[in-house]
Amino acid sequence: MSQEIVYDDVSPADFCKRLNFLRSSKFQPDLVIHGRQDATVVAHQLIMASRFPYLEKQLVKTKNGSVAKLAWSKYPTCVIESIVSFAYTGSILLTISNVLPVLVMAKALQSESLVNSCLRFLIPKLTMENVRTAWKLAEQIEISKLKDACFDCMEANITAFINTPMLKGMKFESFVHLLQRKLNVSEEDKFDTITYWVEADASSKRFNKVSDVLELISQDHLSLGFIVNMFASVTPFNNDANTKELLKEASQWYTSTSR
Repeated sequence: MSQEIVYDDVSPADFCKRLNFLRSSKFQPDLVIHGRQDATVVAHQLIMASRFPYLEKQLVKTKNGSVAKLAWSKYPTCVIESIVSFAYTGSILLTISNVLPVLVMAKALQSESLVNSCLRFLIPKLTMENVRTAWKLAEQIEISKLKDACFDCMEANITAFINTPMLKGMKFESFVHLLQRKLNVSEEDKFDTITYWVEADASSKRFNKVSDVLELISQDHLSLGFIVNMFASVTPFNNDANTKELLKEASQWYTSTSR
């Protein structure tokens, strides 16, 4: 028996565009998404659940034939529109101004492919001007690949980064990770950076971590003049016993090797 599979002349891409056109024309929508300031975007449950399987469980609770609602009030309407359009067409326009909120939504919707697309777009464009925002986001939604890229950006611009508010706000683990990298700065600059980081903590909780971070300093690279100055000057931890011991050891090492 002769048989043959035939295909529509309309390409899948054109078909998707047609679907999105029908949505934009509000053709029998069964899903209303409420965005920021109660602005709404309409869509179809079947399309949204197909593109984002994560939504299936949320939408399955809706009675057949009824209009479902999603509350995405923390997202700008323009970003929601882009995400919904992506659900229909499989494409999205990323810009440096919208990539972070799109990334947040992609993560929330558990769309690995869209998350990766956002990262491929964003990471090469990280600079000292935008790395702080990217870093905060990476910590909030736990994207390790973005955090690593931010670390790379900090390391590449370490001299400019040392005295920034971003460094002030770094958590202990992140601060240690940064210092453990092969930074293109002197050990004395590292010491000053630790001082800056400790001083930034109004609660003084970072004083308890002084010994741990000072272990990252190569004391044999501290000059005698720097050590003497540290003993004489007022630092945020000049009364810390471990700090004094480290400086004392460095001074003794320096004196013994200079003979």
